[in-house]
Amino acid sequence: MGDAFQRLREFISTYTFKNEAEEIEFFKIIKPHLYHRLIYYRKVYNIEMNRPVGIESQYAYLHDEIKAIDRYNDKHSDFVRYYRSGMTHLDSLYYLRNRTDAALYLESFHYERDPKFSTNADFMAARIMANDRNVGAATSREFTVRPAYVGPLENRFTRTNLRLGQLQSIR
Repeated sequence: MGDAFQRLREFISTYTFKNEAEEIEFFKIIKPHLYHRLIYYRKVYNIEMNRPVGIESQYAYLHDEIKAIDRYNDKHSDFVRYYRSGMTHLDSLYYLRNRTDAALYLESFHYERDPKFSTNADFMAARIMANDRNVGAATSREFTVRPAYVGPLENRFTRTNLRLGQLQSIR
């Protein structure tokens, strides 16, 4: 997927959109729908690689992951509300290239972004989508708590009936 994304970056960097509506559609809808998968799967990988072994520790760990997402949403609450509500009145500011506004740069790496393949908010839109998917996974069967690995013959990814849906009651 990384190679395909690089080819898309090269294509969009030289592509001239027909009009502002087409450019907004790409950076508001198409790119975030593609990019959120990279963010999501990277987070799933990190969660799985850093998961503690005890059942209670796993509940606490996954609960902390959800709290981190909540902190991100709180920090970016104005944009999160704008994005989730489907509003469009600021789309030209958020989703057109070369409309840089330093006050809108809320991500720490914004200076490293490619101005021909990025807008003020396309990454935030993708991250919101990935975060929503991570919370959904953490509160469903996708991230079930499992017993500790006890030996080479046991399948490490055996799932138990314990579900993280119980985390919602904690949250």
